[in-house]
Amino acid sequence: MQLACERQVYKIRLAYYRAVLHQDIGWFDLNASGELTSRLNDDVDKIHDGIGDKLTILVQWVTTFFAGFVIGFIRGWELTLVLIAITPFMVMGAAVFSKVAASFTSQEQKLYAGAGAIAEEVLSSVRTVVAFGGEYKEVDRYKVKLADASKLGAKKGASVGTSLALVFFFIFFSYALAFWFGGYLISIERIFAGDMLAVFFAVLIGAFSLGQAGPNAEGLIVAAGAAGEVFDTIDREEEWDKDIPDVSLMRVMKANAPEWWLIGLGLIGSLFLGAMNPLFAVFFGEIIEVFARPASEVLDGLHLWAGLFLALGFAAAAGTFLKSFCFTVAGENLTARLREWSFRAILRQEIGWFDNERNSSGILATRLAQDASRVQGATGSRLGTLIETFVGMVASIIIAFVYSWMLTLVLIGFVPVFIISGILEVKALTGHAGDNKKALEQAGKIAVDTIENMRTVASLGVEIKFYTAYNIEIKGPYKKNLVNSFVYGLTYGFSQSVIYLGFILTFGFGAYQVTRPPGHIAHESFSDLLTVLMAVIF
Repeated sequence: MQLACERQVYKIRLAYYRAVLHQDIGWFDLNASGELTSRLNDDVDKIHDGIGDKLTILVQWVTTFFAGFVIGFIRGWELTLVLIAITPFMVMGAAVFSKVAASFTSQEQKLYAGAGAIAEEVLSSVRTVVAFGGEYKEVDRYKVKLADASKLGAKKGASVGTSLALVFFFIFFSYALAFWFGGYLISIERIFAGDMLAVFFAVLIGAFSLGQAGPNAEGLIVAAGAAGEVFDTIDREEEWDKDIPDVSLMRVMKANAPEWWLIGLGLIGSLFLGAMNPLFAVFFGEIIEVFARPASEVLDGLHLWAGLFLALGFAAAAGTFLKSFCFTVAGENLTARLREWSFRAILRQEIGWFDNERNSSGILATRLAQDASRVQGATGSRLGTLIETFVGMVASIIIAFVYSWMLTLVLIGFVPVFIISGILEVKALTGHAGDNKKALEQAGKIAVDTIENMRTVASLGVEIKFYTAYNIEIKGPYKKNLVNSFVYGLTYGFSQSVIYLGFILTFGFGAYQVTRPPGHIAHESFSDLLTVLMAVIF
């Protein structure tokens, strides 16, 4: 899929640039050059992000979701039927999420394209702007567009956060309902505990898969929103006879300082989410103990734990909303602030600085559109994800040691394999990022220079010359990405197989522990082993 993605994005870049070159001159009076180049850079990058590996993983998770419910019907149709009654609420939350994310993304891209048009207009006429002392006026004009985009981004964060919170709440609500109703069926001897667990795991993995599909669906939805304007232009194609300084993490954090309270709330949400998996593992182990009781005692023992799962649902919903909303607003404000500062810094340079080929209006406009967006989540969402992962990992390992230190040691010995697979996967994805960035900057320069001087280009009939030059610049990273896609496929396949190797270790060594007599150093109960499994593997 990544291979197909690289080929499609390469063709989209060429098709969009070709379509722009083939428009009649009057069309450029209605479409600012900066807006067009912003779509060629920013929007096509979003399309690339949405239709590559994220699309494949989305299909994988959705398939797992449906397969889980099919298995559930086979092993326990009554319990599965009850759980399906909850599914429409999860689907509704996912649908709302999809709709609002696509709508807001499309509107946001238009505003950022407008800001890009202003920047391109000013940079292409920088000598005139400086001569008349209009730098501050132009910065203010640019800032207004960025502010509008930031406000829209905040609305997107609130809407997406609410819809995702609903999805996660109903997932945990379905867990609580599954345990309570499953216990009821066991108590009236309509289902065995083993079948109930089979149904629960099938539905659990299915519901978990729906949650995992969310971020990948977001990438696809954002890509769809970005693709709208790009393909509108392609479909209109007529017949054709200072360099922005590198920003350190500390400077980025300082730039995001006004949003410290938002980042703080987002981190609290991340703490909530990080604690979900360890708590789930403990509650699940206790429920397994309840299922081991005589059938007549099962239902009474489940009331407390089903209620605690419902409480986890509220906590997960609150954490999801705080993380999504607060980090989105903080990130949008950071992006707007960095773009404004970079634009202001560029206009403060002496005129001779713009004579350097590296500081052409095309390259500067491209970097303004791309660089600030790339550090959008550097202080907020990435820090939140780090804390969420750290809290979950530490708490899970502690719980696993408490319940079965021997099995935990065995699994920890397998952790380096997980780490190596993850490193290989990341390296495959980012190995040529620097080379690609430089090549695309040069391609962006060609596109900007062409579109800015379209009347001259058209009068001289040299569209093919510039189209060929643009093609040459983007073909280099395209060929590298084709090779990289194959490597990524291998590493992703390896990382997926590692999970099942973990299952083999857990159940293999766990079977040995369960069969040891009580009092033996290696003996553990089945419920303790499942607690370790849920804590470490899931």
